[in-house]
Formats: sequence, C-alpha cells, structure tokens
Amino acid sequence: MVSIPRDSWVSVPDGIGMHKIDQAFSLGVQQTNKFDDGVRVARDTIEQDYSITIDRYAWVGLDGFSKIIDTLGGVDIDVEHSVVDDAYPNDAGKGSNSGDTYAYKRLHLTPGPQHLTGQQALEYVRSRHSDLVGDIGRTQRQQQVLEALKLKINASTIIENFTQLLNDVSGSIYTDLNETEMLAFANYGRTLLNQPIDHLILGVGTGNQNYGALATIYDPSAGADQDIVISNCDNIQPVINRIFNLGNTQSCKVNGS
Repeated sequence: MVSIPRDSWVSVPDGIGMHKIDQAFSLGVQQTNKFDDGVRVARDTIEQDYSITIDRYAWVGLDGFSKIIDTLGGVDIDVEHSVVDDAYPNDAGKGSNSGDTYAYKRLHLTPGPQHLTGQQALEYVRSRHSDLVGDIGRTQRQQQVLEALKLKINASTIIENFTQLLNDVSGSIYTDLNETEMLAFANYGRTLLNQPIDHLILGVGTGNQNYGALATIYDPSAGADQDIVISNCDNIQPVINRIFNLGNTQSCKVNGS
C-alpha cells in the first residue's frame, strides 16, 4: 500500500509547473471544467514523476466512505496517540453543516482500542491538525483504517449487505472500473484477508526510509508560502523500482526531468 503525501512538491504535466501533488486534480479540472481532465492530470502527474502506471482509479466521496463502514458494522482501531483537532471541517456526515465550507468543530479521540462508527472513522482519517507526526500521521491513520476495513470484508458480509452497499456508493464513487473488473478486484481482495500488507509512505522518515524533507517555499500560484515535502529520489527510486518491477529505471522524476 503506497501513499504519496498530499504536500509533495512535484512537476505537474501539461506545462502547469511545480505544485503540491494534491493540486494536480483541481488544476486539471480548471483547464476544461471537467472531472475527467482532473483525473487525467492527476494520473499523468503520478506516472510522469514516479513512473507508476495508474491503470484504473476510484474516487470515493466522504459520505460514501462513512456509509460503507456503518453498513459493515464499524471498524476496530488501536488509536496510537490522542487526536485533538480544534479546526476539523464540519462539512460532511451526520450533524454537519454541509452548506458552510468554513464550518469547523472540535474533534477528540483518546488513545487505545476503539470501535469506530463510519462518522468516527471518517474523522479519524481526515483530521490533519495537531497530529504528533504531522500530515504523515494522517496518512498512517488512513492506511490503518483501510487495513481494518479489509478484515470486515468477506464473501458473507458482501452478500448479506450487497443491496445496502450499492446504495452507500451511489453517487459517492467515481471510477473507470467496469462491473467485471470491480467483481474481480473484490474476489482478489478476499485472497488477501489473511496476508500481511506492506505499508509505504513516501514522506519524511529516517535512514534509507527517509523519503522526503519538510520545507517552505513561495508558491506564485497561491501568492503565499506553502509548507511542502521535497521528495528524496535517492531513497524513493529503489523502493519504487522494487515494488513495481521497474528494473533500473529512473523512476523518481519529481522535478520533471
């Protein structure tokens, strides 16, 4: 499971230039005001800068994520450290103020084993303020919930909740997977239930697992300084090449060269 930090400073193709990787989608949409062009530019950015081929994509909305977890009975998580967020966006889920993009609320999750509802799981993976290890901590929490969700998915739960799961994802998922491919992925996922999954975050670390460095740079497009992650290609390239069988390819080219 490979995660690229949202603040990674990369070259966005189509002559767009250097930006945070999480801006690639919106910059693509701005070109033609089409969702598909946002997907195309985001996909092209990853393929250009990391040589990772994106064969298919799936975009999952916040409400859909929450509903799926509720339908499957919640997830069990060991919260490693307290999560306190005084500026959590209160724009999705039950009791939210979806009409106000600037609405906030206070979020607090205590450390230790927790059984999380869909709403709580959404808050856990989405909160990015006051984490002891910064935005990398949020990425770790996202991977943790996906791992827990994997344990809840099996043939019986899918069959028992099939109709409700379809309702949960209606209007909440955009993908270029067809029905046959989705079924094949679901069947493949069942084979992974008892197998460990390697987790990789291409961000700040230590030793040969240090994949990036924190920095602040002036972004002319934003007209302000931006906190970013400068990718460490010397360490990223060997691990990317190993995972994706790229041989000795110069796979990490986040500066566009």
